[in-house]
Amino acid sequence: MNEILKILSNYRKKSAFRFFLKRFNELLIIFVTVFIITAIFENIFYIKSTLKEKIAIIYINLFFISLSYLLLRFIIHYFSFFNFKNYDAIAKEIGNTNKKIKDKLLNALQINNFKDKSNSDLKEYAIQTIYKQILKTDLINFSKKNKIEYTKLFLIIISSGLILLIPILNQPINRLINFGKDFEPPLPFTLESITKNKSILSNDDLKIELQAYGSTPDTIIFNWYDNEILYKRKISNKKNKFTYTFDNVEKDFEYWANYENPNFFSKWEEIKTEKYLIDIKQRPKIVDLAFKIEPPEYTGLKNYTENYKNVNQIIIPNGSKVSISGQSDKLLNSAWLKTSEKRINLEIYEKSFNKKIFISDEMIFSLHCLDKELIPNLNPKQYTLTVKKDNPPNISVQKPLDEFEINEIMIIPINANIIDDYGIKNIFIEYQVLSEDFPEFNQNKKRQKINIIEENNKNYNLNFNWDINNIAISMGDELHFKILAIDNNEINGNQISESKLMIGKFPSLESLFSEIEDIESETQDIMDDINSSIEEISEMTENLKMEFLKSEETNWEQEKKIEDSFEEIEKISSQIDEIEKNIEEIIKKANENQLFDNQLIDKFEKFQNLIQEVMSQELFEAMQELQNALKNMDMNKISEALENYNFNMEQFEKQLDQYMEMFEMALAEQKLNELSEKIENMIKKQSEIINDFSNNQDEYVIDKKTSKQEHRFNEFNKSLDETSEIIKNISKNISNELLELSQSNINNETKELLNQQNQKISETISQNAKRNLNDIQDIMSDINQNFQEELSNELTEEFIKIIDNLLSMSNQQEKIISDSNGIKSRSPFLKDINRKQDNIDRQLNQITKQLTNLSNSTFFVNPKINRQIGGLKSSISKSISNIEQKQVTTAFKEHEKILKYINNITFLLLLSLEEMQSSESASGFEQFMKSLEKMSNQQQGINQMSMQLGQMGMMQQKSLIQELLKQQSELRQQLEDLIGDNPGEETGGLSNAGDEMDEVIIDFKNNNVNRKTLERQQRILSKMLDSQKSLTQKDYSKKRKSKTASNYELDSKNLNSELKIIENNKFYIDAMEAALQEDIPNDYQNITRLYFLNLQKNNNNE
Repeated sequence: MNEILKILSNYRKKSAFRFFLKRFNELLIIFVTVFIITAIFENIFYIKSTLKEKIAIIYINLFFISLSYLLLRFIIHYFSFFNFKNYDAIAKEIGNTNKKIKDKLLNALQINNFKDKSNSDLKEYAIQTIYKQILKTDLINFSKKNKIEYTKLFLIIISSGLILLIPILNQPINRLINFGKDFEPPLPFTLESITKNKSILSNDDLKIELQAYGSTPDTIIFNWYDNEILYKRKISNKKNKFTYTFDNVEKDFEYWANYENPNFFSKWEEIKTEKYLIDIKQRPKIVDLAFKIEPPEYTGLKNYTENYKNVNQIIIPNGSKVSISGQSDKLLNSAWLKTSEKRINLEIYEKSFNKKIFISDEMIFSLHCLDKELIPNLNPKQYTLTVKKDNPPNISVQKPLDEFEINEIMIIPINANIIDDYGIKNIFIEYQVLSEDFPEFNQNKKRQKINIIEENNKNYNLNFNWDINNIAISMGDELHFKILAIDNNEINGNQISESKLMIGKFPSLESLFSEIEDIESETQDIMDDINSSIEEISEMTENLKMEFLKSEETNWEQEKKIEDSFEEIEKISSQIDEIEKNIEEIIKKANENQLFDNQLIDKFEKFQNLIQEVMSQELFEAMQELQNALKNMDMNKISEALENYNFNMEQFEKQLDQYMEMFEMALAEQKLNELSEKIENMIKKQSEIINDFSNNQDEYVIDKKTSKQEHRFNEFNKSLDETSEIIKNISKNISNELLELSQSNINNETKELLNQQNQKISETISQNAKRNLNDIQDIMSDINQNFQEELSNELTEEFIKIIDNLLSMSNQQEKIISDSNGIKSRSPFLKDINRKQDNIDRQLNQITKQLTNLSNSTFFVNPKINRQIGGLKSSISKSISNIEQKQVTTAFKEHEKILKYINNITFLLLLSLEEMQSSESASGFEQFMKSLEKMSNQQQGINQMSMQLGQMGMMQQKSLIQELLKQQSELRQQLEDLIGDNPGEETGGLSNAGDEMDEVIIDFKNNNVNRKTLERQQRILSKMLDSQKSLTQKDYSKKRKSKTASNYELDSKNLNSELKIIENNKFYIDAMEAALQEDIPNDYQNITRLYFLNLQKNNNNE
């Protein structure tokens, strides 16, 4: 068995050597191949020494590691360490490679290892048999195979040597062997800096120059570091030179240039220069600069400082002192200001400099400095000290207009903003009165100083009412004036500015009345036009009604006519708005110039309210209903809607006719008023003529005035005749009185006296003429009073007659209600009830006619009465119809409605009568005017203090606003009390003033006083002043309180006589209280009570 083991051991050793030799050859082939490939790369890329060193270390380490692995494995294999390649493994390996032996050798080893000694002879035989077979077999010819491996090794060595001799690889292999050394590849060109390292001054420009040698490219990359940030720029080739310029260099920096190879397979990556350093020597810089301005004292400006690092221009007031101070970032040797004319040295201390200069004209200079190294600052900045001249004040006038009319109030609202650079010293109004009649005696210019609460105010709001009552100005004259403002310039002297010229024209009495008559004439034309349009619409609707009865559907032409009528209604509505505006203009002119008395102004105000109600809502609803019916094409509904539309048009026409008749009556009353105004004006002018006599006035002036006075009287007589003719249809008595005055001896005598006055200068004649004018004025006053009394008596009689009839109807209706109580639908008394109801219906027709006639005579008839009559008429028809149809319950409800309608109509007529009678009362008017005048003065004081708020400090404003709030609140309460004591529509202007006061009080509470607040205050004052000219105070009382009346009986036959005595006044009180149970508003309750109180007083006086 030992021989077999020896064979196996010898086989393992030869196998280990062969394995080592084979793997060593493979290792050499791999590493030689890698080395050659690396040499090829080195030849192409010129690998850097650092990379080559790493490659060499890796290469050598891998080679020795691989070789060590082969040696270690050879030893383990050779000596079978760690049971590697043991006998069993060798036996299997031999069996796998030799088919004759196969598993026999492995079996022999296993038999030898079997411990059973009983079969030792048999085991020995088997082992010997296998041994003999092994000896006969050539296991492996290791010598032959080893020879092949030696041949491979020789070839590898020879091939490597030959490769080393190849020229293209010779140098790369040499560089790889000397891997620790850098080898420069051949370059197409070289690049050098001409500038190299350099030192320059800060903020200078620097030009970097680079030189290239060889085959130079078109561009290279220029690199530099600034604040540790790398910058790169491409620069172009100019005759093998590359340049780059730095502007305004401030800091040190490092630079270089390079060119990167665009080809990947190349021996070099880039061509670059060395890195060079630019050293910057800093110039001195002005790091801080300030100008301290000391303005002149009169400007009121405080000293202030301007820092001007980036801004080089400063505007200063004329005559200011300027202190210039600043600091550099380096120690200074010297500093100075350089102008176009001179050099001004500055005081130096280390890094600081300063200097005070006086400025009278514009100064342009630059600031220069030198540091201790005598390096100057670069590009000294130029500064400009511009002198601001003190401009004259600027005046902007908002009110009044360039040309306007002066009215009898003799107050001109002025609103102007005056702005000055440094403050306003004085404000004046310069005025001059120019007379058209006496141009040679026109007044010289005069000045009126405006009191300024705070002088030297830069922005002054002039907002006040200029009272010109003290200026001698007559009708027909013109007031020319300007606003003058004087500033407080102490350097060049005070400067004066003036506003645009404003002209206030004081129209003559004749021109004022002429303007109003023109407006009235236009209004009458509009009403005539409206009347014509209504007649056309009424005629059209009547024709359409007849056409619809003959046809079953409407055609296009019919629908077009209806649409045209709608458009005509819209046109009428616009015309009514125009009438309203005209009446408002008449009231305004009359109020401003005191042309009408209070009663006439009240009437025009009523006209304005009445015209607003002419176009009723029912008319527009009827139009809408007719439009809807036309869309649905329902002939029944179209006919009904057209009927309703026609009815409303008729009502509209009636109201318009009423309005036109009342307007004509008011115009007649206005003519009477105009006569009174003209005679009053003549008396005033006559007094002026007499004063001229006393003052020895120039004869030319007196002649002019007397001639004009005679002309005025002739115009008065002409108006007298016109008025007599106009008023003839209204009152023949008054017309005759005017005619008698026109033909009277006193009129003729006055005419003769004025003619003599014009021919001969005599104070006696003038005195006699004045006396006659006063007598004529008294006569005119009596005529006016007679006219008012006549109208009032006639209207009162008509009112009482209608009220009497209504009360009788009310009594009859109550009797019907009483008789109907408990009656059933089959009662025979129903016919009697219907008969009585029909009698009431006939009485209503008569009352309606009476009301129509009354409405045509006065506007005091409440328009709501027409609607109440329509409702009454409808309820009567329904009650009669329901009883005929045995609908007793429904009919009895209509009876209650009928009574309610009658009472409402009666109540509204009572209100109208009370309103008409109270309009004639002048009770307490003088006291009312005094109270209103006092309140107007208080409001004017509040307005003046409010205008000064903008000129005060915050604390002063707050204190004054609280005081103004207190005063305005107290005045609001006084106004409310005044209106409460004098209620009615005539105080509408004062009520609006109260609303404006509420807005002003809210502004005071919110500390929000602005232009709108001041405008509101001016409107408040204007309304109060206007009201002084137009309002009448009424006398009301609440002593009699209402009580509910349960049962009462009336004797209508004796009503007219009982109304005249005190005992039967209770009858009206009871009727009033019964009406008050019908949900009457509180305001109407108050007026109703006051009516009966006044009625009692009138009866007592009788």
